[in-house]
Amino acid sequence: MGVARALYGKYSQKLPMIKAITICGTITTLGYLTVALFPNPYISLMGCGIIGFGVGIFWPGVLSVASKHIPTGGTAMFAILALAGDIGCSIGPQTAGYVSSLFDNSLSIGLLFCTVFPIIITIFSLFVIKRDNFKKIDDIKSK
Repeated sequence: MGVARALYGKYSQKLPMIKAITICGTITTLGYLTVALFPNPYISLMGCGIIGFGVGIFWPGVLSVASKHIPTGGTAMFAILALAGDIGCSIGPQTAGYVSSLFDNSLSIGLLFCTVFPIIITIFSLFVIKRDNFKKIDDIKSK
């Protein structure tokens, strides 16, 4: 996580935060697929590292994007985002365990199911990118 944040800090001038979130969502999805689908423990451990790198941008990135798009959000917005982050951090592992228990305690299936979370983040970030592009086109047309 720290490596991802340090790299983004170095290259943030060239890569908008929302695009970084999209890339990291894809990386995290690939990490979950690696952990879930490869039975080799060393490859799965590398997948865990990939997941850690991928999620490194999510928390500071969401705060940054939210403050950009909702400048009047204030303290309440950050409190809601913090609460949502805490809920997500507890629901994700709980979901993996619950789904695993439904499939003969197969943690691989539970983790495979959890790929839905980074996929959702990636899809939402793509919507934000598309919306921002439409706003730029509208601004150009209005000038």
